Amino acid sequence: MQPAAETGARERGGAGGKEMVLLSAVMLAALALRLFRLTGSSLYFDELYNIMVNRLPLADLLREALAAGHPPFYYLLARAWYLPGTSAFWARSLSVLAGMVTVLLTWALARELFGRRAALWAAAMAAVSPFLLWYSRAVIYYAWVAPLALLSFYLLVLAARRDGAARWAGYALTTLLVFATYFYAAVMLAAQWPAYWLLRERGRGRVASWLAVQALLLPAVAVSYWFSRLAVSEDVAHAHLPSLAKLRELALGIGAAPAVLVGGEQVDRTAGGRLPAQALLVVTAAMALMVLMVLLLPRLRRLFFTCRMAALGLYAAGLTAGPLVLQYYSGGSMLGRYYFWAAPVVLVMLAAVIAAAPRRVAAVAGLLVLAGLLGLSLLSLQRLVDSDWRALMRTVDAESRPGDELLCFNLHGCSIAADYYLESPLPLAGGFLD
Repeated sequence: MQPAAETGARERGGAGGKEMVLLSAVMLAALALRLFRLTGSSLYFDELYNIMVNRLPLADLLREALAAGHPPFYYLLARAWYLPGTSAFWARSLSVLAGMVTVLLTWALARELFGRRAALWAAAMAAVSPFLLWYSRAVIYYAWVAPLALLSFYLLVLAARRDGAARWAGYALTTLLVFATYFYAAVMLAAQWPAYWLLRERGRGRVASWLAVQALLLPAVAVSYWFSRLAVSEDVAHAHLPSLAKLRELALGIGAAPAVLVGGEQVDRTAGGRLPAQALLVVTAAMALMVLMVLLLPRLRRLFFTCRMAALGLYAAGLTAGPLVLQYYSGGSMLGRYYFWAAPVVLVMLAAVIAAAPRRVAAVAGLLVLAGLLGLSLLSLQRLVDSDWRALMRTVDAESRPGDELLCFNLHGCSIAADYYLESPLPLAGGFLD
C-alpha cells in the first residue's frame, strides 16, 4: 500500500476564498433542505416519546432513559434545548443543527485525507443524502450519533497523522460523548483500531498516546455493553445458533447496507435487502458509474490501494456490520438506524473516487450522483412518515362530546400523541393489534 502521507498536502493548505464560497453555498443548500416542510408531517411515536420524557422531572427522565437502554447525553442536551410547550419546529431544529454539523465534519474529514476537491464533493453529497436528511429532521437521538462519531474519527485521524496532546484529549472526550449517546459505541471504538494503524504517520501518531486513550475508554466499553443489553427486550436478549436461512438473511442485510447508506431513507429494512425502487435505481447507477471509472482510469485503481481508502473501508465496514450482527444475535431488527453513523464515511470514499478523476469526468460523475441523491431526498420529503396523529387528533377535538372515551390501537403511540396534540384530554382505552 502507498503510505497515507502521500495525500495532497498542497490541497490541504489554508482554505481559499473560492473554496469558502462553494462550501457556504453547500451549507445553505443543506439548511434549506432540512428546513423545507420541516413541520409538514406530524410528529411520530419516537419523536413524541422524546418530547414526552423531557417533560418529566430530571430524575424521572434519567430513569426512563436508562430503563429503555438509552445513554443520557441526548436527553440532557434536549433538556437544555426544549422549552415548555416547545413546538414541533423547535424540537426538530435540534436535529437540523446535528445535520448541519455532520455536513461540515464530512467536509473536514475528506479535506484532511483527500484534499479540497474531494471535500467539496463530500460535503455536497452529505447535504443532499436522503439517509442523512431523514435523521436531520426527526426528534430522535440518532441525529446526534452521526456528528459525534464523525468528530471522534476526525480527531483520531488528526492525532494519528500529526499527534498533539490537544488532539488526543479532544478525541478521548468526543469518544466518551459517543459512549454517552449510543449503546453500540463500543463497535465504533473497535472499528477505529485498524484505521488508526493504517493512518498513523511514523514518528507522529504516537502509539503510547493511543494506548493511553484506549485504556481510559475501557470502562466506557463495559457501560456500553450494559446499555446494549438493556436496549433489547428480555424475550429476545439471548444468543442463538443461526440456521442457514438466518445466516443468508444476515448476509443480505450486510450486503444491502452500502446501498442504504448512499440512497436509503428511514423506511429501509436491510434484512431482506429491500430498497424503494427509485433508490435502488439511483444507487445501482451510481455504483455502476464508479466501477466504470475505476476500470477505465488507472489513477482510480491506485487510489484503492492507499492506506487512506483501506482505513475508511474497514472503518465503514465495522460501523455497518457490527450493529447488524449484534442486532441479529439479540433477535432485534436489522434497521438502517443502527448503522446510520457510517453514511458520512461512505460518502467521503465516494467523493474521493470522483475527485481523483480528471476534472471533466469528475464534474459529470459528481453532478449525476448529486442529482440522483437530491431527487431521492425530494421524493422522501413528499411522503408522510407515519400515522398523521396531528390530523387525527384535530378530528377528535372537533367531534368529541362530554363522556366520550378514545379507543386506540396501538395504545402506546396514540396515548402520547393525544397528550401532545389534543386540546381537551379524553379517557383512553385500547390495546395492541398483532
